Order: sequence, then structure tokens, then C-alpha cells
Amino acid sequence: GSAEPLLSALKSEDRPPLLETVNLSLFRPSHDQAKLLGGGELFFIQTLDVHLDEAASVTAFTSAAMNASQPPARQELFLRLGGTGASDDRAMKGLASALRVGRFGCLRELTLDSFGTMREKGKAALLEAFCNVQLPILDCLRLEKQGLTDTD
Repeated sequence: GSAEPLLSALKSEDRPPLLETVNLSLFRPSHDQAKLLGGGELFFIQTLDVHLDEAASVTAFTSAAMNASQPPARQELFLRLGGTGASDDRAMKGLASALRVGRFGCLRELTLDSFGTMREKGKAALLEAFCNVQLPILDCLRLEKQGLTDTD
């Protein structure tokens, strides 16, 4: 994808040595790019705004965060999930797990554009995680096409 040259340059040992703070916005990164960003290897990315539309990318992003030795050092995360990325059970359970163990404490905004089409298990896992985790800087939660019921 078009983000590959930028991410390769940021991963390179030849990057500027004084590079300390990067704010990055990516729309539909590849599976490998989502994995790289989720794991926090690029520690100097302080603000990450990422839009993931595929369940595999969401799973790669959340799995990398879970498998990292420590939570990403970023200050803010704007996470926008669409398509199968916002409705797949496995992807939503992965997001819920990452939230529960504190991997996304820097979450500033979460958008789920297909919340209403999400299966019950994924929806329940995500709503339970929100009830049991502190997200101190979350100031925007968008559940589009929500279809919430009394049981939710």
C-alpha cells in the first residue's frame, strides 16, 4: 500500500536520530502494517489515527498489542473500525481483550461503523470490557448503526 514507504522509513535504523514525536494517520493499512502499528514497535508514534476495515487487520492490530512486552507508549489512539473490522466476532473479542488488559488506555476515540450488525458474542464481549475498564482520555465513542436493545 501507499503507507509502506513511510513505515519502512520509520522502521529503518537510518531514520533521523532525533525523531521523537510522530503523529500518524492511516486509512486501511495492510495486515502487516496493522500488526506493526498495534505492537508499538514504532515507539515514537505519539498519536495514531488508524482506520481498519477488515477483520484480519483488526485482529492483527489487537493481537500485536496483546503480544507486545508492554503497552504501546503512544499518548493517543483514534481507532475507527468499519466493514468486517467492526462486525466480526473474533475481531471484537480481540479488541475487548486488549481493552481489558490495558493495552489501549490511550484510546481517545473509538468508532464502530457497524455495531448493530455485530454478532451477540462480540457485542457482549466489547460492552463488558467497556463496563470493566478505565479509559481516562476517551472522549468520543461512536456506535453507528447501533441497534442497541435493552439487553445490551
